[in-house]
Amino acid sequence: MTRDEAKRACAERGERLCTELEWERACKGPKSTTYAGGASWDTRCASEPSSCASGFDVLGMGGNLREWVVSEIPGKEGAAARSLLRGAAPSAPDPEHRCAARHTLDADSKALDLGFRCCKGAPNAAIVPEPKLGETFSHGKIGSERLEKVFQRDAHTAGIGNVKFYREPDAANTVVSRGPGDKKGFEFTVAPLIWRPVAGAEFLLVSGKCGENNAFVAVLYVLGDDDYAVATSFLMKNEPGPVAFAYSDSIRPRLHWSTCWGCPGETGKILFRPPEAVVIFQP
Repeated sequence: MTRDEAKRACAERGERLCTELEWERACKGPKSTTYAGGASWDTRCASEPSSCASGFDVLGMGGNLREWVVSEIPGKEGAAARSLLRGAAPSAPDPEHRCAARHTLDADSKALDLGFRCCKGAPNAAIVPEPKLGETFSHGKIGSERLEKVFQRDAHTAGIGNVKFYREPDAANTVVSRGPGDKKGFEFTVAPLIWRPVAGAEFLLVSGKCGENNAFVAVLYVLGDDDYAVATSFLMKNEPGPVAFAYSDSIRPRLHWSTCWGCPGETGKILFRPPEAVVIFQP
């Protein structure tokens, strides 16, 4: 059905199309899981949607249909509003099945994988503000004790303790001076760095020592004021550092980390991969 036909079908039952926040809340359940079935995508939710329930026992959310919601994204500069969909077709890539995934479509569209569900009662009146593209990088702040607590909550970083930060700007200058000295247009820092690769995504980048002879690079999701979760991490054993970030405001999707700028094998990259995934690697 088109979106208006879906609206009428719900109204005939004394109900209404759900708002996108109602849909997402029902999908995530009380534990706010990434997918209706849990933390990872279960392909059974696409082939057997009636057996795949969210934490609120709502069936088939995000599994095998794109679903109309009543919410819209306002058009820019007088353009028409864009209609919103939640959920995904069975053949969609795994990330498209996330409870938070949202898509736009012409309201008059029809398709075999396009459906809807109805809600009852007064609609949720909250409006999701459209994220704006802020400055790419800015200075961040986190203490070593707070960072250790964030690390302890993640299985991959739970063993990182006795965290110490490098001295800024001396340590960053050391990383550059170890190589040929050409910065190649990049800025360098060993201090915590806020990174906004796309509108609506914000990460905190940190590097430092753990113990006497090990170094680390980590990327944290910024969840709120002084609230973080580990997105990815890279531990270097028998490498005391310092480790600096090399970044440019004109390059949003990536930056570098380095122990010796311009030295073979001493530099790696940090890449943003939609939707909101980050990878640290050393070529």
